[in-house]
Amino acid sequence: MLSELNAGVAHVAMSHAKFDQIDHADEVGRVSLETKDLTFGLPEELAAMLEEIGLRLHSKNRMGGGESEFLWLLAETIRKTGRLALRTEDRSELDALYGDGYNVGTIPDEDQLEHLMALLKEQPTDT
Repeated sequence: MLSELNAGVAHVAMSHAKFDQIDHADEVGRVSLETKDLTFGLPEELAAMLEEIGLRLHSKNRMGGGESEFLWLLAETIRKTGRLALRTEDRSELDALYGDGYNVGTIPDEDQLEHLMALLKEQPTDT
C-alpha cells in the first residue's frame, strides 16, 4: 500500500509545480493550483496528492516554521488522511457507515467526526 503511495507522490510532485505560489487575495492566502492538479480518479491519486502536501508542509516547517511540533502534527495528519483515503476502495462499507447522498449511514451524524478521527489515529505515522 505505501509503495503505491510513494509511486504516486512523484507524479503529483511534478503536477504541483505552482504549489509555492500564494495568492494573497484574502486573509489566509490561497495556493494556486490548476483544476487538473486537484482531479483524481483513484484513491491512490488522492492519497499521493495528500502525501505530497504533507511532505511539503514538513519541508516548510523545517525551513521556516521553526520546526513547530504543531505543524509537524498537522503535516502528519494530512499524510494520514491520504493513507486513510486508500480505504475508499471499499466504498460500500464506508457508505454504509457514513451514508451518501441518498441513504443515512449507521453512524449518527454527530458521531461521524469522532469516528473519522479514530480512523486517522490508526494510520501509521512517520517518525
